[in-house]
Amino acid sequence: MGLQEFWESVYKKWAKDTSWTFGASDKTWLRLRAASLIAGISADHNAWRSTAGILAERMVMTADAGPDREYVTNALSLLRQTGDQKSVELAVRHLLRNGPAGPVIDDVNVIDLERSTSTSVRADLAALQSAADVLVADRSDRHIAFLLEVLRDPTSFGERVKATFWVSRAVLETMSDLLLSASKESVRDIVDHVISLPQMDDQLMAHHYAGLIREIPEDAWIGSDLVALEQRGETDNFELAEAISEVLAKCDPSVRDALRTRIADGDIASLQAFGDVRDLGQETAAGLIANLASKVANDIEELGRGQYSHRSVNYAGVLVLINACYPDQADWDPVLELLMLKSLYSQQLTAPLESFRKLGGLIPEPVVMRIIPVLRSLVINPPSQDPFFGPVVDVVGAAAAALAAVRPNELGDSELAHFLTGSEDRRVAAVRVIAARERPADLTALAVLSKDPSVDVRAQVAFGLAQWIGKGITDQRVLDLLTHVLDDGERSSQKQWRDHLNR
Repeated sequence: MGLQEFWESVYKKWAKDTSWTFGASDKTWLRLRAASLIAGISADHNAWRSTAGILAERMVMTADAGPDREYVTNALSLLRQTGDQKSVELAVRHLLRNGPAGPVIDDVNVIDLERSTSTSVRADLAALQSAADVLVADRSDRHIAFLLEVLRDPTSFGERVKATFWVSRAVLETMSDLLLSASKESVRDIVDHVISLPQMDDQLMAHHYAGLIREIPEDAWIGSDLVALEQRGETDNFELAEAISEVLAKCDPSVRDALRTRIADGDIASLQAFGDVRDLGQETAAGLIANLASKVANDIEELGRGQYSHRSVNYAGVLVLINACYPDQADWDPVLELLMLKSLYSQQLTAPLESFRKLGGLIPEPVVMRIIPVLRSLVINPPSQDPFFGPVVDVVGAAAAALAAVRPNELGDSELAHFLTGSEDRRVAAVRVIAARERPADLTALAVLSKDPSVDVRAQVAFGLAQWIGKGITDQRVLDLLTHVLDDGERSSQKQWRDHLNR
């Protein structure tokens, strides 16, 4: 009966049934609550974790956004106590993404890692990671101080909580996220910890310390810190050494100069450490473009054989960036050839399309004339689904946004209409196309899209309106709509907006 009642309630919610029965109770909740109480009284810990976790998930799913803030907060707390790390991550991210964010704020700001149990500790850390930007500064500082102590002696902490996970990794990942809301004093404590690290040749530890270093604000490093980092030399694992090089390159011009030779030889790690690519110089850019063009040509050859090499850097996307910044040295042929290639692995196209979208105004007109038919072909006739490998990555939205960036009025209203009712990615693309056209007459369409359930779409509406205002395309209606979109109540956290606008 419990499953039947649950399914009926889900079905009625899906059907938007507004009827109600006088005197009825939530029998599914009652049964789950009874089961969790019986499991607790009988000291069956695993059964309690299971039934209480399902109960907490139901509470989160069925609560009303407004009046049930405390109810949802209690559900999140219960979910953490059961130690269901994955469900905690999903719940917190969903509430921060779609609202209400209030219960998340209330719950994560009462977490005390010193009181975490062997059951709850991993879920507590996961909640802090997922909601770091809604922590108040003093709570974040307290967690950072505790985690730094754990890093100095991870064994003791691991024994106390009977850890079945890698403690140092979880601590470093959590601390990286906590930097979002940390005070300058806590950031200073983290910097002091980093510069005091012994030589590190363990790649796993180096990887996570590199992630921590990249989250430290640039202005947190002072002269003595840079000296200490430089004195480490080449003794660390390459991942940590690269992260340190990025810090030094941002703060020390001599280090940037030394990177140019390696960048000209196609060293992408050195390019990432260098910073603003507009400072490379023509000679370095020429060498880099030649190397990137060769690598893109190799990718095209692989794709032609039905092969695909997965890597963290997409060479074609980087080549578009360098070409746009150095038009006299540019080589566009490999990029255009890649975009025209019909391959199962369409994910290879997303990075160069995103680069075209972001850099549309820098693309020379002769290149624009060559790229327009290529982009139009991707919008009209994208890579098709393979019967064996299944769906390919949908590049239609990315191609449309890129097309609007290089030629704002290339897509007409009839073509745009198909995007308005499409997938989330295509609705995001629709906003980008409308914003690129810079026509106040399109404000109504942006107003409709500002009500979209997706935070990606709403964030792009806000970004597009802000661009209009920055360019002087504004009147009171534009200002009012932007204010309305930004006045998002408790629907999304600042980190969610930042993440989606940085895409």
